[in-house]
Amino acid sequence: MQYGRRADCLKLWLIWNYYGSEGLEVRINRLMKIAQYAEHKVKTLAPLTLAWKPEYLNICFYHSLEKRQINHDWFHNKIKESLYKKGMAMVNTASINNKKCIRLVISNPDLTEKDIDIFFENLLKIASNLLEDSKKIWQKF
Repeated sequence: MQYGRRADCLKLWLIWNYYGSEGLEVRINRLMKIAQYAEHKVKTLAPLTLAWKPEYLNICFYHSLEKRQINHDWFHNKIKESLYKKGMAMVNTASINNKKCIRLVISNPDLTEKDIDIFFENLLKIASNLLEDSKKIWQKF
């Protein structure tokens, strides 16, 4: 269930009423476990770095540009757009210290660690393709 600003209390009550306290606790704990796994992936994958210490279910991270002459914000927006357009994932960007980063929000309790692995594989592939394309463009000049 998507959260907005107005009806959050009603949505929370409906979810709580449906799952009960214990069921809701299980779902939240599951989401936290998956978010911690995603944080671990960012910390262990070489071109990625955390933009900020994760808070709750938000994992914000940067992809290294390997000292390329590419606009940092453009690059992260293109990763976000490509993931969405190819039907791979829906993520957002955030601005941390005036620098764009990828913002992954873990909100589906049915996600598995394998899903997170696939997400990062797709993200790294898209980023690699963008870096390669930019290299070809610069070689023409």
